[in-house]
Amino acid sequence: MKIRYFFFWLLFLVVFCGTVYAQTIKVSGHVFLYNQSRNDSVRVVFERVAPTSLFDSTYTDTSGYYELNIQKGVYTVTWSKEGYYWRSEKGLALYGDKDLTCYTVTRKEVPAMFLSIPSAMDAASPGDTVLVAPGTYYGTIDFKGKNITLASWYITTGDTSYISQTVLHGNKQGTVVVFQSNEDTTAVLDGFTVTNGIESRQASVEKCTGIRCNGASPRLQNLVITGNSDYSSAGVYLYYSNTVIHNVSIHDNYAYSYNGGGMYIYSGNPVIDNVSIYNNYANWYGGGIYIESSNPVITNVTFNNNDCYWFYGSGICIYNGKPVITNCILSNHRGSYAIYLDNSSPFITYTNFWNNQNNNFSRLGEWYGVNVTVNANGDSCDAYMNIQTDPCFIDPGNGDLRLRDNSRCIGAGTAENAPSADILGLRRGTPPDIGAYENPLNTPAPPVVMVSTELPDAVAGLVYNDTLRVDFPYGRSKLTYRLLEGPGWMTVDTAGILTGKPAAGDTGSRSAVTVVVSDPSGFADTLSTYLRVIDTIGPPSNVIVEYKSGDGNRCTLWWKKSSSEELGYVRKYLIYRSQTSVLTEPVPSTDYASPEALFAAEMYYTVLVDSVAPGVSRYTDDLDLRKNSQYYYWVQAVGSGMESDMVVAGVKTLVESVPAAFSVSEAYPNPFNPATTIDYCLPRDSRVTVTVYNISGARIAVLKDDFELAGGYSVVWNARGMPSGLYFCRFRADKFTVTKKLLLLK
Repeated sequence: MKIRYFFFWLLFLVVFCGTVYAQTIKVSGHVFLYNQSRNDSVRVVFERVAPTSLFDSTYTDTSGYYELNIQKGVYTVTWSKEGYYWRSEKGLALYGDKDLTCYTVTRKEVPAMFLSIPSAMDAASPGDTVLVAPGTYYGTIDFKGKNITLASWYITTGDTSYISQTVLHGNKQGTVVVFQSNEDTTAVLDGFTVTNGIESRQASVEKCTGIRCNGASPRLQNLVITGNSDYSSAGVYLYYSNTVIHNVSIHDNYAYSYNGGGMYIYSGNPVIDNVSIYNNYANWYGGGIYIESSNPVITNVTFNNNDCYWFYGSGICIYNGKPVITNCILSNHRGSYAIYLDNSSPFITYTNFWNNQNNNFSRLGEWYGVNVTVNANGDSCDAYMNIQTDPCFIDPGNGDLRLRDNSRCIGAGTAENAPSADILGLRRGTPPDIGAYENPLNTPAPPVVMVSTELPDAVAGLVYNDTLRVDFPYGRSKLTYRLLEGPGWMTVDTAGILTGKPAAGDTGSRSAVTVVVSDPSGFADTLSTYLRVIDTIGPPSNVIVEYKSGDGNRCTLWWKKSSSEELGYVRKYLIYRSQTSVLTEPVPSTDYASPEALFAAEMYYTVLVDSVAPGVSRYTDDLDLRKNSQYYYWVQAVGSGMESDMVVAGVKTLVESVPAAFSVSEAYPNPFNPATTIDYCLPRDSRVTVTVYNISGARIAVLKDDFELAGGYSVVWNARGMPSGLYFCRFRADKFTVTKKLLLLK
């Protein structure tokens, strides 16, 4: 019974599947995008309308080819891609395999497909994009309630040059762009320069000549709004509008009678971020923005050099509003107050005020502008983290409001509500910068510091060459040098090297020298000093070396001072030493870590031992000279920028006899601070230990624990860090033992 049922259902499935398969057909074809080499990602939708409703879709490959297995029926087929007009065919009876080929999907391009922007917009459907090629387009653009995107080639390329190349020009006949039919934020204006809107001077005419949003809330982004004028609200007018304004520059707009040179906001809650508002003018209030009965959110906006002539609020004027202002810069405003309030209570945080005429703000809370703490950069700020410092724009006179590397606005903002990138697309830091532009640095760069405080003397007849010493962490190649004052023969190059050749007749002259070094941020530091031109420096003479074997095998040098010393040319004498009479390029003795390494080096090389000041003509070498060794000394006079010849003298040490018995000298000096020396002699090769104990018998230091050959030696104890008091030094060699008292007095 069960077997019979099994075969019954198996037969049913075979028949059913065969029937369904027989009702399936393959539809294929090609779709071509207008004027494109790639034809991928076109969506092909099959909607069956008979005998029943079915829906299926697929996408084209790079060549534009597609295929799909569908059930037989009557279909509506639609081909579409974002940024292109969709194409549809209705009533297609598809009851066998079908090739639907050679369909072309055209782009909504102006002027390639449409002669004017209005005609392309009239043909567009909600969600469409009208793409505008570079050029200047005259007249008023009205969105007429369509939630579409009107964009330049910037939207497809990311190339900001298309913003300036694609111009919506009002032709001085009215508002340039109008939203007045309830458009929402899916209505987008992107990538244009909006200019030359000039309205009637009659107050009864609708406000604004740049962009008017009347009862509409579109999205305005990647725009330059400039050169528009009206009796009021010349740049952007938002009336009962919650418009989003992002990455926009609003400058040089002129409200010649009333309020809102850059922007006028009435009864709305717009969101404004990454915007630069500068060089705008209003005759009454709000040279940058006039806000009335509105609560906009304003983040990372740079206000600079706006003006209002008669009344107040050259940057922002707020009447009956509660805007939230964060990470903004208000600087260099003319007229009265950067921010002026009337019956308003804004919340302003992480904002920088600087150099605003007749005060930064009026009628704000009592703690605004009162520095009570510090921000992330360690700069003084008020309780709302607002600072008052020069923003250090790169070139504000030409509209470049980017921050120099040493701007204190770098890293001084808050990430709360801040956009992820700046007006140019540069990713915001953590914390972000204040203003519309983000600097690549995370913290302000320290300014350049001129380290050089004086210049070496120049020598008549010789090429002068001195590299200025500066402190700047980002490399000398980024610095600029200017010689403001100096002798006629002197120049400074791009690397900060002062050079030139004074003539013989310049000897004895003294010239003022002023050099300015500037970093990329525009910060500068100055060297102001004097430069002498001197004659060549005479060497010292009559160098004598005296060796005393009983004085720790030390040598003392005497010499006759240089003839140039009385002229003030000599700044020091240098002492050199070697075991060979051949003078080599001197190496500082401090380069050798141990006496053994120094002794080995001096067999082949000359070392710089020390230097003494002018007026001194005697030097004692503290080196414990090796017995039966030949040493040579050189003395050289050194001036500012000039070195004399070297004068040499040699000496042979005479430590040849072996001590008759063990002996240990008294420590010298004693009392001491912080170091003392003990000499000892060994009549035979011995194991030597020298140990220091405190008064309690605790071992403090082991000064020597080694096997030494017969001869005379010295040992030094440096007691730096030890307390004052009495100590004991125990010397042991073979069976010889002696203890010496040491008194440390600090």
